[in-house]
Amino acid sequence: MTNIGCTRPGAVTPEAILAYVDGDASPDVAQHLRTCPACASEAQVYSRLQGRLGGALYRFDCPPAQALGEYELGLTSPEGRSGVARHVLDCPHCMAELLSLRTFLADDMALAPAPRGGPVEGLRRVVATLFVPAPGAGAAALRGGTDGEGATYRVEDLTITLGPGPPGPRGRASLMGLIVREDHDLEVSAGSTAHLLSATGEPVTAAIDELGSFAFDDIAPGNYGLELHLPGLIVAVEDVSVGR
Repeated sequence: MTNIGCTRPGAVTPEAILAYVDGDASPDVAQHLRTCPACASEAQVYSRLQGRLGGALYRFDCPPAQALGEYELGLTSPEGRSGVARHVLDCPHCMAELLSLRTFLADDMALAPAPRGGPVEGLRRVVATLFVPAPGAGAAALRGGTDGEGATYRVEDLTITLGPGPPGPRGRASLMGLIVREDHDLEVSAGSTAHLLSATGEPVTAAIDELGSFAFDDIAPGNYGLELHLPGLIVAVEDVSVGR
């Protein structure tokens, strides 16, 4: 920024003008820009540059639509599915896109999966195990939920991805999860639930939505067990670390 034409040279800094463009300026800076045409012009330049940069970087790290489609149709490798699942868990844009795709496919009877049986089937309980990436997977490899990272578990054709949610008040924590099936849509009926089990307190229950996602908010940090109650199946995930 230059002070050429400024009514009060040195009254504001480039950082202050950027804060004004972001809607986070102090009242003094906002008042100065309302009365100083030169600094107001600088703010307009910054605003245009930010708009161009935001357009260029919008969803730059999101998988392409084709990758989401292949993920939904079960055409991705298990490692690829885990990567997409971790991304979708944290990206509301891809989550919405995947939901739209899933709704579209559900309306196409030609692509609908065959029924897997009725409510008379026996309820099975299986235990998911932690998926450990192959050596050389890089810094993004999961490490069992430590250091604030996510963790991926597998059992049969199911992949469960867990990750930390937004921090809660007063040192409380949260946990987010996503369940995917390798070969076709996950069957999630009304009443499917996730249960966070603690040795020292009452279980905490969260609903599992049609995408297979669930979230626990405002929970105490610690080690938990997790049970996912799905149609005809209970999936157990042992030793889930939350907020540690």
